[in-house]
Amino acid sequence: MDSTEFNLSLPLAMDDSQPLDNAIEGASTAPASNADVSCESTAEKSSEPVSLEDILAQAATSFALLSSISSRVEGFAEKNEGFRKEFRRLLFRLVTKIYAWSSARIFHECCFSENNLGAQANSLQQAERERDDARERLLELLSMVNRALEISKLV
Repeated sequence: MDSTEFNLSLPLAMDDSQPLDNAIEGASTAPASNADVSCESTAEKSSEPVSLEDILAQAATSFALLSSISSRVEGFAEKNEGFRKEFRRLLFRLVTKIYAWSSARIFHECCFSENNLGAQANSLQQAERERDDARERLLELLSMVNRALEISKLV
């Protein structure tokens, strides 16, 4: 893995003694791991002497790389935490809506059942009145038939 796989922002200078230009140049050629740094520094030591500024620039760029990676991880963690907060808020709203619906459903069903039972009771009362009216008419008819029989016996 080389440093070109990361989309790095420019590193900031750690103190006033290190020029920002050295940090920028070091960021463009920063190695991906500490093993690469030790190999390059060993190779440079064997071929030519390394200046203190080069060593500080390499340390600063590896620190910048690590800080860049850690800032990205922190950014992802913040986004994840934001997502979790929003998810919890939406889940809480959903649970309260379901609770409100289930509570209201019982009241609604009671009202609906009351209206339904009231309508059934009214229809039963109407059927009883019709039955009583039919019974009275039947009794009147039977009484007329009895009178007609009595009259026919007399004649």
